[in-house]
Amino acid sequence: GKIHLLPALPEDWPTGSFKGVCAPGGFELELNWKDGLLQGMNVLSKQGGPLELVYSKLIVKLNTYRGENYEFNGKLEPK
Repeated sequence: GKIHLLPALPEDWPTGSFKGVCAPGGFELELNWKDGLLQGMNVLSKQGGPLELVYSKLIVKLNTYRGENYEFNGKLEPK
């Protein structure tokens, strides 16, 4: 349930997004970034359970519930 966000983003991809990426712990991610910085993301918990999101020095820990979506802004604050 620990997910590092954009840990090694190539300089050639300053802006972009992805959707439907599966992560350990039964999570599905949708994420977008601009100028190399996280802009927002959505996490679907397919199984429920603990989740830890790590982005630079920001860390968010939460307990998720199966089938629930969790939406965050670029500072990993809930939307």
